[in-house]
Amino acid sequence: PPGGGENIPCDIVLLFGECVLDESSRTGETTPVIRRALTEDGRSAQLFIPTVMPEHTLSSGSSIIDVRDDAAKAGAPGPDGAADDTAGDAALADDDNTSLIGLVYGTGFSTTQGLALREIFQAMKLNFKVLQNTFIVFVVFAIVGFALLTYPIVVYIDLGFSWSAVGKVIARVLARLFPPGLPIVLTLGTIIATKKLEHQNVITLDPERIILAGWIDIAAFDKTGTLTSSESKFSHAIRVERSESGPPILSNSVNILSCSKDHELEKCLATCHGCYQLRDMPIGNSVDVEGLLATGWRIEPSRLDIDDALFCVSPPDTVAAAGCGPLAVLRQFGFDSDARCQSVLVEDILAGNLKVYVKGSCEQVASICDPASIPEGLLEATSQANSMGYYIIALASKVCSEEQVELMETRQDHESGLTLLGLVMYRGNILPSTRATIDALVDANLRTVIITGDSAVSGAYVARNGGMVGPGERFAAIDVKPATSDQSDTVEEKTLVVVDMATQEVLVRGQDKVLEFVRTDKYQLTMTGRALAALIDILEEEQIDFLIRSVRVFAGVKPLQKAWVVRSLMKGNVYVGMCGDGSNDCGALREADMALALSRGEASLCATFTSLNCELSDFTNLIRNGRSAMTSASTAVRLYLLYTSLLIGNQVYIRLNYGSVGMNMLLYDEFALAFPLAVLMQLRRPAKTLSKRKPATSIITWENVLSVIGQTVIGMLFSYWAQILMLSQTWFCSAYTVLFNLNQPIPIRRCMWFDLSNPIYFEGPALVYSYETATWWNLGHFQLVAVALAIEIPWAHCLPLYTNYPFLIWAALGWIMNSVILLVPWDNFSNAFGLVMVPDYQYRWQLWGMAWAHLGCALMFEFLLLTLSNHVYFYFQRRKIRAC
Repeated sequence: PPGGGENIPCDIVLLFGECVLDESSRTGETTPVIRRALTEDGRSAQLFIPTVMPEHTLSSGSSIIDVRDDAAKAGAPGPDGAADDTAGDAALADDDNTSLIGLVYGTGFSTTQGLALREIFQAMKLNFKVLQNTFIVFVVFAIVGFALLTYPIVVYIDLGFSWSAVGKVIARVLARLFPPGLPIVLTLGTIIATKKLEHQNVITLDPERIILAGWIDIAAFDKTGTLTSSESKFSHAIRVERSESGPPILSNSVNILSCSKDHELEKCLATCHGCYQLRDMPIGNSVDVEGLLATGWRIEPSRLDIDDALFCVSPPDTVAAAGCGPLAVLRQFGFDSDARCQSVLVEDILAGNLKVYVKGSCEQVASICDPASIPEGLLEATSQANSMGYYIIALASKVCSEEQVELMETRQDHESGLTLLGLVMYRGNILPSTRATIDALVDANLRTVIITGDSAVSGAYVARNGGMVGPGERFAAIDVKPATSDQSDTVEEKTLVVVDMATQEVLVRGQDKVLEFVRTDKYQLTMTGRALAALIDILEEEQIDFLIRSVRVFAGVKPLQKAWVVRSLMKGNVYVGMCGDGSNDCGALREADMALALSRGEASLCATFTSLNCELSDFTNLIRNGRSAMTSASTAVRLYLLYTSLLIGNQVYIRLNYGSVGMNMLLYDEFALAFPLAVLMQLRRPAKTLSKRKPATSIITWENVLSVIGQTVIGMLFSYWAQILMLSQTWFCSAYTVLFNLNQPIPIRRCMWFDLSNPIYFEGPALVYSYETATWWNLGHFQLVAVALAIEIPWAHCLPLYTNYPFLIWAALGWIMNSVILLVPWDNFSNAFGLVMVPDYQYRWQLWGMAWAHLGCALMFEFLLLTLSNHVYFYFQRRKIRAC
């Protein structure tokens, strides 16, 4: 039922009736559209092509807002093909009985919406380098760890220990080399990143792609509804003035209501549109609505007894007082992207004459007008208006006799031999968030491009005023022109040209010269959809990729071309982010590495991210969150790598000295320190601005490798220092002495801390209760907290560390708890961790001082590494710029 809000479940061609359709859920456009019957009586044969006749199509996913009441006047066709007058009378008698008749031609995945969904379900699978490289690193660690621990295991076997005891050692080594908490940490990191986005009203269908958002190299945008407002506002009109003694000239800017005595401009705007009157307000395309409202004319609810009329319009009182009467639209040709114009056949009800009015792009309308009606300076006027950001519509007309009308059968017959009436200027305002968003991306060294179905001129204006290019930079358009004088439309007989957009001068012609011109980098480039279609047959693949990467604005492109452009930009390990709002962006959104939809329609189904606020600023927010998530995940992995490397080094030393590490010790380090610290690291919020430097796409970078090696060396040096100091103590007794001198009473009396009669003190082949183990572990868990603080501090993609209160609190609690275990002589600690208490308090305080010294050295090393990393990065950036 009309206005019922239910979606149409299939694709239908409308055979009878007329309705107003809401396609916002499918296209993202909030403006309702009119759909009319394919034929006037529902019976005449006519070839239907859905792709070129959208005005007759009810697409799946759309909903009917209203049905035109007087569409039933002629009567719906009955079962035998004759008009059913009863149905017409019923429709006139009761408005609720208005009906539409159509033919279903697509269901399920064969509909327009189904095709889009099928593309979504076939989404590409991603392989993340971070996860792959992390696995490789831990495999390397496992090989190294087993190699280092081979000798102690062989010694245990030679000593006669059982294979079960040796197996326990191997199992514990495996548990240390492959930390069980790491997969959980990475999963929780993804959940945390998702929650951060949800807090900013950005939702995602694929949380794993949050990290990809941080790797973006190119940011691609749709124009209308994304960078600019979807509605164009009427500004002013320029009338063509004619005199008997001279050529036509352009007038000054005028108000539309007083621009001429014959009111031709108003009549053209009032009739040549696709608007529909709903609840006393015209609805339709914003350009059509703005033009109609500017004239003051109104669409009549009835057809004023003109049976052949599609609709009628009436003038305002001031115009009617001057003798101008209502107009009836008899024929209508909607806007066509190829024709770039629309036209109507109109009858003046009072005067009885017939006229054709045409409205469209300035270039197209000028090409179908009589050259004598075109004033000098038209090109300069339109170029100047375009450079000021105006959207220009040209108006034209011609008077027809009834005999001429009978001979006019095709659209081309109506749209020829016209007289130019004037130009109408509209202003499509750039959204307030556009400049700030683009400036942030440009400052971060990201390339920004526009992919739009609008004209190259409007795209260049948005690129310049939106901040993508400097205000003084010139634009040139890559297009195709006929290579021969016969104006052939075949691609084989067209050639690439570069046209200066300010002067319309052809700068170069031919593909070789075009490629040379692009390499000079003197102009910012736009490329038309026609040129894109011709590239495949004209250039090689490498040449095409080079041109695509050099273009700033892709204009007049179709939905499939948008997707092709994004695929081309992604070649060569380049990461592309796409932002759009309509169904025509669905293909590009699906192809992009990171896609943000600024609507809740079909675009949100194809995009991996959707802005619930429909704010362009969420694009930079998404990149900031992606970089923060990547940095946090990389830091968490690095913490576990350091944890594993420190464990390998220390366990090798302990095993060589016939010591062992108790299970409770390892559980404490894993689940009380390493795991919570790694999780809380990822609570760090993203930086407020985008850095010029992107996070690495791999965990295996020279900075990370140096960090792991350097921090491991620092930790091993402090551990070695503690062991050397321990060996000099008078109270020290080694585990070796206990194991190999069991039958001698003197070593047993010297090792008074070992109670060999209690089997709990033996763990498999080695002693747990040893001074070597106690010294290593008391210092080792301090080292774990120290490296966690050190590697977390110096990152540019997150807010300062002091803003991450949970992480700092847990690190402080861990440091305090470690200090209590080391310094407080409590037997419960010894029993819980299987730890022998060091008898010398002075040595304990020395270990505590070493822990603070290790923290200072770890922090200093990371700051030096960060400084070196930045110098190296910007050095190579400068070399790259000079090479370019």
